[in-house]
Amino acid sequence: MSEITLKQLRNTLERNHWKILDELPGDDYKYSGFWKIARPDNSSSLTIAFNGLDDMQTYPMEKAYGFELVEDSSVSAYMGKHTTKSWPEELQKFIEQLNEFKT
Repeated sequence: MSEITLKQLRNTLERNHWKILDELPGDDYKYSGFWKIARPDNSSSLTIAFNGLDDMQTYPMEKAYGFELVEDSSVSAYMGKHTTKSWPEELQKFIEQLNEFKT
C-alpha cells in the first residue's frame, strides 16, 4: 500500500457518500490504524481496520497490505500496488460490500 492507495480509498469512500470521522492509531500488533467512517448524516457508523501484522513489527499505515471492517471482517480488501490490475477490482468489491452492509 502507499499514500496513493490510501488517497484512492479515501476518494472512493467520499464518492460513495461515506466520510471519515476519525483516523486512529493501530494496536501495535495486528492493525496499522483505523478509520471511523459514517454516512454524511452520521448514520451507519463503521470502523475500517488496516492490516499491518508482520513477523517482528506492525507496519505503518502506508505499508499496510489490506483492510477490513471491524464489524465484519469478511468485508475486506487486499491492497496491492495501485498499479496492479487487482487493486481497482478489490476496491470496487469492498465499496459494494460496504454499501450493502447493514448495521
